[in-house]
Amino acid sequence: MAKLTFTQMRIAAAGYLVVLATCVGSYYLQWRLFGGADRKVLAVVVFIGVLVTAKYGTILVEESRQYRARRREVERDTSIP
Repeated sequence: MAKLTFTQMRIAAAGYLVVLATCVGSYYLQWRLFGGADRKVLAVVVFIGVLVTAKYGTILVEESRQYRARRREVERDTSIP
């Protein structure tokens, strides 16, 4: 399996948040998008999020720190004295 880039992980995280927000809205706002299974679908989506966070959370945090450090370095090098 190919390693995801930092940008791909961020896009996947954004997609997950859209799915999670839809499931939460369906359950709590009673949109009934999933019929009578709103609560079960929400539970499955949250469970998948916990599993993925357990596997990739530390990697994403470390890559995020490296990205910010590189960005600060570039900003420092390109700033006008």
